[in-house]
Amino acid sequence: TGCLADIRPAPFAARTSPADAEQARALLQTAADAMGTSPRNTSARWLAQKGVCVTMEDEWFGLADLVVRSWPENPQSMEFCFVPRKDNSVVRFLSASGEPTEERWGIHEWNTWKAQSGSSPIDYSEDGSIKFTLPTAQYFVEMAHRLPDGDILDYGGTAEYRGKTYDVIYITWGSYEANETVDQYLAWISKDSGLVERVDFTVRENGASITAAAFYTYMEAGGYQVPKEIIIGDIGDPDTVYHIYRFKEYKLNQDLKREEYAPEGDRPPAQKF
Repeated sequence: TGCLADIRPAPFAARTSPADAEQARALLQTAADAMGTSPRNTSARWLAQKGVCVTMEDEWFGLADLVVRSWPENPQSMEFCFVPRKDNSVVRFLSASGEPTEERWGIHEWNTWKAQSGSSPIDYSEDGSIKFTLPTAQYFVEMAHRLPDGDILDYGGTAEYRGKTYDVIYITWGSYEANETVDQYLAWISKDSGLVERVDFTVRENGASITAAAFYTYMEAGGYQVPKEIIIGDIGDPDTVYHIYRFKEYKLNQDLKREEYAPEGDRPPAQKF
């Protein structure tokens, strides 16, 4: 429709500036620390890793499969390796039996590339699907560690969802009100687990009116709580599912070499948009 979505609940929408930024930041940091089995400087330790490699599957449903999905297959199995926070990553697609294929996609400093095999030339054509899909998947894995980077935060009190109580935090950049250039997030932090279990968000890159919600379950890997499954659904009707990330194995503290995600590493940075 072209309408600018604004996901702020009523208490937020009546404000023009944060009412309690200090508590919002403290709660987000506590939730990030809860992602570690040794809850001290958890995000700093996570983001200092050279590389993370995740064996995962992404499955799309309904109209979203037809219109939004960019992976070659559905569901798509892959090994996804990335540099924490840097939006530098590479995907190696897996066969139905779980064996690595030679097809790879990558991004570094917003340069996008594809390779069909180890001997084929690297195709460095501009690819909007790669620019969106790879950094988005990485951001969802790192969500709890990266939301505290927001420069505008606000605490919205508590809310109930499916019988559980949550602290609700508003995160955005640029302006407290909705704007056309940056996204808004609502992080739902469970009073029981202390973890971010739901995140409502806008998708400005794909349209001013597009919103969705991510629902998290976790598992332990290498001393961290990491996403086990992320269900992406409709904010107003969470039973409407767009796609599901399923994570099978994490390899942490990997020595991810630059040539793996940047085969032509001397290329100058490209533009995000």
